Amino acid sequence: RRPPRSTLFPLHDALPIWIGDVKISAHGSDTIARGFVEAIKVSDDITITRGRLAGQRGYDAEIANVPGLNIEVRFSGKSKSVEQPDRRRIIMVQAGDVLIAGSKEASMWTVTSKPQSLFEAVSVHFNTGFFETLRKREPDIAAWALHLISTNTSMTLPASTNLNSLTYRLLEAKLKGNGLYLKAEAIALEVLLATWPLSSQPTKEQRQSAETIDIIEHAKALIQANPRADLTVESLASACRISQSHLKTLFRNRLGKSIGLEIRTARMTAAGRMLRDGVPIANAANILGYKSPEAFSRAVKQHFGHPPSGLRKS
Repeated sequence: RRPPRSTLFPLHDALPIWIGDVKISAHGSDTIARGFVEAIKVSDDITITRGRLAGQRGYDAEIANVPGLNIEVRFSGKSKSVEQPDRRRIIMVQAGDVLIAGSKEASMWTVTSKPQSLFEAVSVHFNTGFFETLRKREPDIAAWALHLISTNTSMTLPASTNLNSLTYRLLEAKLKGNGLYLKAEAIALEVLLATWPLSSQPTKEQRQSAETIDIIEHAKALIQANPRADLTVESLASACRISQSHLKTLFRNRLGKSIGLEIRTARMTAAGRMLRDGVPIANAANILGYKSPEAFSRAVKQHFGHPPSGLRKS
């Protein structure tokens, strides 16, 4: 068991706490939040980890992960987890999310969080063997879970009202004591049953990807429809209802080029077409919003490598 790079959460004035398979302690000035995080093994195959932290400072930690399926519902707070050593998975989780993560083998994760006023979360971990036993009663759910585990698949989805309600019961309830482990195990099974239908929905990443494509295609259509020299990134961003910086980032990350280059390319494509069709240079310059034919000619030469007359000949 490897220790974290830095001290993480104290529990009730520096009592030891457990997260996953790593034991962490905090003392005195190391305190970065008040509250609790605890892991409760309610059966041989099910472990419930729950936490509520107030006034949490930023941290970096290393947390060991064990094979199986983990379902985490985040009520408050945000964090980033990176699987080591080769960054195979990078997971962002924030309030309102449910994280469903299968793991075929043990691994170490680097977890990072910025300062936040409140962190609340519950995770339910099922060992792989649990689903082997579940095959007879719930073959579809078992097959789904074993596939996620064998393929190391993770997905982040909006948590349903029912799932939020079930996991919040686990956060608030007394889980230790005679008969209470059985109660917690029953709720954990309800959590699994409530999570399974959600997996058929598009993940948060897939929805964001689809939204990104829609924005880019809309922006490109606007550029093609009006590639004038006075077209600005500001006006495009406003039409797409996002910020200029966001629009620039989408083009750079998705298309590998700047939105400015996209605009210039569309404008010069239109210029080349008009010049080949015999449109006078002054008219083409005016249509494309240049202040003068000379400015238009300079732009054409810079883009094509020769003046407008060369395009007329070609």
